[in-house]
Amino acid sequence: MRARTLVHRSRSTVAFLVAGAVAVAVVVVVVLAPVAAVAGDKLPCRFDPNDVAACAPYACVPDVPAGTDELSIAVGTPGFCGKCPSDRFCGGAACKSSSGLCARFDPSPRPQPVWPHFHLLVTDAAVNLIDKPDPRPIVSAGYLFQGAFGETTPEKFDSHGYLTSDLPRWYWNAGATIALAGPAQNIFVDGGLTLYAPAAPLAITTLTGGLEYQRQGSAIWRPSGTLNEDRLGPAVSVGFLQNVFVRVAYVLPLHGFNDHGALILGVSYMKDLLGDLVPDRLRKFLPAAVK
Repeated sequence: MRARTLVHRSRSTVAFLVAGAVAVAVVVVVVLAPVAAVAGDKLPCRFDPNDVAACAPYACVPDVPAGTDELSIAVGTPGFCGKCPSDRFCGGAACKSSSGLCARFDPSPRPQPVWPHFHLLVTDAAVNLIDKPDPRPIVSAGYLFQGAFGETTPEKFDSHGYLTSDLPRWYWNAGATIALAGPAQNIFVDGGLTLYAPAAPLAITTLTGGLEYQRQGSAIWRPSGTLNEDRLGPAVSVGFLQNVFVRVAYVLPLHGFNDHGALILGVSYMKDLLGDLVPDRLRKFLPAAVK
């Protein structure tokens, strides 16, 4: 009887030890399998700098010759999960040089609604036609502000950013240009409404209607009517490719020495003062409202 008891106990002990060994083996496989795969077997993957989910927190390292330019590696190039060489392999997140792991990617917060508006530098070449003096070219430069009637809300584009597709179609604009060269000086002040029409034919992008004020004379900064002539009338402008604008205006006399209207034909070229002319490295010094 005692022998049977000892045998039973020994069998229970062996079963307990076997079960414990199996449990330890399972834990080792679950915990160390990814590391072993990376360090030894190497899990296969396809390189995609915008999607690192297959190897996270490691990166998909393309199987390319050493020294290959990172920017020349095509999406879909076969590779293996391993330590990240740089941030490009982490889908926009940081590559931890100490461990070779990709930092956790925190998605950007949802942007607030945006009011589209533009500060534009204007250069203009115009001709006064049907004018009492002989027609003459007028080259001027100035500024135009354009603001939308409404806001646009950025929508989710992919896992890394937002996209604005519902841009407002109607804008209001106000601006002025001035020409000081020559005996006859000119200042033009414009105001009106602009329709943004990106799908229009013949590369047309905007249509504008409004009023144009012209002061012409030898001393436009003086209020005297004997030296200057003031005119006001309707104006229409057609924009091409976002930057080139052709306008036609007929201005009627308000007061002055000529008492004569004029037909004005002009071509304007506009540049975004901030987007086109201010370098990226200098924009950090701009006020937050201007940014």
